[in-house]
Amino acid sequence: MQRGSGVKHSVPKIKVPKIKPRIHMRRRTVVQRLAQSALPIALSLGIACGSAKTPTEIVDEGEPQPGAGSTIVFQDDFESYDGTCLSMDAQGPWNTSSGTCDSNPNGAISSPNGTGYAGDVNGVGGRSARWIWPISTSEQFYPLEAVIGGQSGATEYYTYWYKAPNFIYRAAYPRVGKKMFILFVGDGSVGRVTINPSAFSIQPSNAGKVDSEFDHWPAGITNEDAFLTWLTDGRWHRYTIMRKPESSDGAGDGALLMWVDGYLVIDRQNFGTYAARTSSILLAGTFNGGSSKVQTEYYDQVVVWR
Repeated sequence: MQRGSGVKHSVPKIKVPKIKPRIHMRRRTVVQRLAQSALPIALSLGIACGSAKTPTEIVDEGEPQPGAGSTIVFQDDFESYDGTCLSMDAQGPWNTSSGTCDSNPNGAISSPNGTGYAGDVNGVGGRSARWIWPISTSEQFYPLEAVIGGQSGATEYYTYWYKAPNFIYRAAYPRVGKKMFILFVGDGSVGRVTINPSAFSIQPSNAGKVDSEFDHWPAGITNEDAFLTWLTDGRWHRYTIMRKPESSDGAGDGALLMWVDGYLVIDRQNFGTYAARTSSILLAGTFNGGSSKVQTEYYDQVVVWR
């Protein structure tokens, strides 16, 4: 499909997949367009195609999106912030690595080092959350964490947009040292889901720890290096996660699926996800081994629903 200024803006069809023993879905390319204003429940779209902020194309491999029957339990498009801790305290649900900014209400979000803040103007439809990682040979830790209420034990869904132009994720250990999104399950001691840009980690309730590259790559990509080159092309990319809790710990009837730009990249079904609900989410998180250069990444349009 060609991109051009004549593309009509419309809300994409809502599709929420049912859990099946294995997913076999027809691939169909569509162009997603993002909202210029506050984030609506259905993620309506509205960026002019061909602009500098144009997101990548989204294919159809069953990626869920919130619909009329969904319950939104969390959302933030970062439009309410002006880049200071004070605005985060006043407007947002996030906690930072430096507490709640009481000691320095005008400091940058994710202090120390002024590394990142919410309210940067380089967002999908306006503002975004931004991290500027300094050079380091040791672990760096600058998260934004939000408590998630309202999960009922039913299947959980998480989506966010991500951009990291020319980013280098490599570190001494592990190979891709940058954690980008974390689900804290229950009290965080078991079942935590850690998403790296091209890999994931989880300790299942009924098996050994999984610390793996994605199960599948998008069409035309055959390895991790090629995926990371594609991910850091300067466009916005969408990650969507589906977590189905187990009926009881060890039952093995849970599921963990994830899509990047509509491509199904993690597909773990009949899986030991633990029965507890996700209690909080973490953006940016840890850079194991440290960043090899000064570099920037952005997050926007974070939505959690069930």
